[in-house]
Amino acid sequence: MRRRRETSATSRTAITESSTTSPGITDDDRSVEPSSETDLTEPEYLPPPSQKVQRRKIRRGPASGRERADFAEFKVSETENIIDVSAVEVVHQGRYEDPADDTDEDLSKVPGDYGKSNNTRKLNLRLEDRWARYCRTKAIEPSADPKWEDPEEALRQASPNDIHRFLNWCLKLKYGLDGRRLKGYRKASALQADWKYFRVYYTKVTKQEMSKEMGEAVRTGMRHLIDKRGLDKQPRANVPVYIEDMVPFNETIFQTQKRRFHLGFQRIILCLYNTIGLFTVNRKQAMLHLQFKHLQITLQRDPHGGPPVRMIEIDPQFVKSVLGMYKVNTFALPEIIYGVSLCFSPHVLLFSILFYVNAFEAPHLTSMEDLRRLFIEDGRQEMPLPLKKEMDNYYVFPKVDVIDGEPRILWETRMNGSTLDGQLRSFSEIHGFLNHFFSHQFRYGGGELLDQS
Repeated sequence: MRRRRETSATSRTAITESSTTSPGITDDDRSVEPSSETDLTEPEYLPPPSQKVQRRKIRRGPASGRERADFAEFKVSETENIIDVSAVEVVHQGRYEDPADDTDEDLSKVPGDYGKSNNTRKLNLRLEDRWARYCRTKAIEPSADPKWEDPEEALRQASPNDIHRFLNWCLKLKYGLDGRRLKGYRKASALQADWKYFRVYYTKVTKQEMSKEMGEAVRTGMRHLIDKRGLDKQPRANVPVYIEDMVPFNETIFQTQKRRFHLGFQRIILCLYNTIGLFTVNRKQAMLHLQFKHLQITLQRDPHGGPPVRMIEIDPQFVKSVLGMYKVNTFALPEIIYGVSLCFSPHVLLFSILFYVNAFEAPHLTSMEDLRRLFIEDGRQEMPLPLKKEMDNYYVFPKVDVIDGEPRILWETRMNGSTLDGQLRSFSEIHGFLNHFFSHQFRYGGGELLDQS
């Protein structure tokens, strides 16, 4: 310890002496008049003598020449023996061994539609089922070709005329496999969608894309079928909706008796869907997947000293994976009071559902009056209000069905998209909309405003 102190004292003395006896500093440099203008420069750093000596050693010509010679020898040895392993790699290999290839991963086990939406899978499966039904229809014909016994083999040997006749057969279908009546084809875009999924199925079975000549022949036949069946070629009008349109629409849903429900709860979730759909500007299937576990409910301290502010947010996992908003951590649902009916307030509608099912962990929290009595402790900015863990898989928009003559809410089963479409269509007729209302209209109005922002 004594030697270290002496060494540090000696180095400090050497630095002091070098700074006081520096040849670059003169009395003229020190004496500067206050009124004179000087340039601001960085203070000169003078390293200790030991560092200077070391720097001189590095800069000497013979030393750098030896380094270049050593580097050249290293390159020669490297080219002569590439298999040689350095000492560092030897030590590393002694500590770690590469894993063996004993995994059961195989690309052939991964489904071809992995990661795609459920709606896409459903449409692909529908097309495959229809092709199988068509093959069975052809197989029972007299003097039928043996290829129709196997749907995949029939697809490999299919001609443009076979595909054309299949699309014409699809236009005549009236019932599905479950015996339910199909809505049929009214738009040319519906037939074109079947053609798109047929090409996907063709590529999946034959392992190659359809030839250009075959595709052009089938498309020519499709134009003939569209004209023959009188399908509408005009695209649907992109009519936007705004909050001024949806508030009276929600009031109609609550008030009208022309459309009956099994439970009044169904009117509430339908109005909540319209409210959240307009604010989030998202697709129908994305909103129907919203569950209790995706909700974050807190009381926030009012910076102006008022009562606590209620906050309902959608967690990041649902926002990024389902809603597709990758740059947002959470999505806050605004507390909006638009009109005296409160039929377009997401907080009022969502809290009514949570209180109805007793979703809060706190047993005394069963109404809005109980919620208003809560205050945040001093020193805290918010107070979380957790929901019951056993209700994590409950859907915000559940299915309502009649079981044994009694209407029941199936909380762990989400509402069917076709059921939602039918309800919106019927209420739009009752309300007096010029055209049938559908969920994608939320994106026309809100999306246009987002593009302009």
